[in-house]
Amino acid sequence: MTIRRLGPADASEFRSLRLFSLKESPKAFGSSYPEQSRQPLAFFEKRVEMTRCNWVFGCFDEGRLVGNLRLFREELMKERHKATIYGMYVAPRQRRQGVGRRLLERAIKQARRLKVRQLRLAVTTENRAAIALYQKAGFVEYGVEKNALRIGNRFYSETWMALEL
Repeated sequence: MTIRRLGPADASEFRSLRLFSLKESPKAFGSSYPEQSRQPLAFFEKRVEMTRCNWVFGCFDEGRLVGNLRLFREELMKERHKATIYGMYVAPRQRRQGVGRRLLERAIKQARRLKVRQLRLAVTTENRAAIALYQKAGFVEYGVEKNALRIGNRFYSETWMALEL
């Protein structure tokens, strides 16, 4: 397995995995399949665009994208010491093989290079496996947002976690 930063040339494969993830794990994301499936490829090219504040890392298994996460460093001068992890996902067949851990390690390494002091993320409170992974990496809970997501008539809370670097 190889982990590397994605760029616009990876947008089509990123789009496929992203749309699959939104169908397979709808509670894990603020976005929804109906919203993102209508977006043109250019939308996904922009999402993986390489900037000084945006890194999307992908894990490839036998040349196929099987996991990804986005690291976004705040741009404003007073907040540049913070970065957020968004959209972490690992395809079902690759779970429990260290893909999530390796993606997370890569994001943390990049955050350290950027001299980020605080790395944060939100995770659906009932996603115990993800919370355990984040805790093993040193993240600690600092709050819960009740009813953060709504899918149909059901609400889901999110646990906010941070890692001090």
